[in-house]
Amino acid sequence: MLFVLGESRDWFRLKRPDEVFTFCEIGSFDGLVNAAAAGDIDIFLWESCFTRESAPVRQGLVQVLDEYAPPWPGFVLVCQDNSHVKSLLSSLKEALEPLQRKFCTHDGLNILQQKYNFSLESAKLWISRLAFAKPNEMLSADQWRRVSNVLDLAGASSRA
Repeated sequence: MLFVLGESRDWFRLKRPDEVFTFCEIGSFDGLVNAAAAGDIDIFLWESCFTRESAPVRQGLVQVLDEYAPPWPGFVLVCQDNSHVKSLLSSLKEALEPLQRKFCTHDGLNILQQKYNFSLESAKLWISRLAFAKPNEMLSADQWRRVSNVLDLAGASSRA
């Protein structure tokens, strides 16, 4: 996500990504608090609703300064275009649709509140941001270009 943010804010116009930032593993929200207190990190990116509901934010140990939404979906299936794959994806979508509908109701609110300690307001916000693909929906050419560029920047592409 940091590469997506950096690309969108033009941080790499004059410098390579490894000259702009380095990564460190912090492991958990406790690790976040320790790394922030030690001055080991400058930025922490995580899903906004989970971050706002975390103990370090609630206790005032760290602050949420801003939110950033990426310009494409968080999860994408990429596969060949053949009849076997289409049949498999159709079966998968058919199996997942009832779960998607169920989660976007009171059941989902309960799960987020009980399992993840979300407030009712944050649970409603998180669910309101969910979007599921429509049948045969594809990323636009611009989305593919941006994804490819960011993967190249991150060194995660076979072209990098």
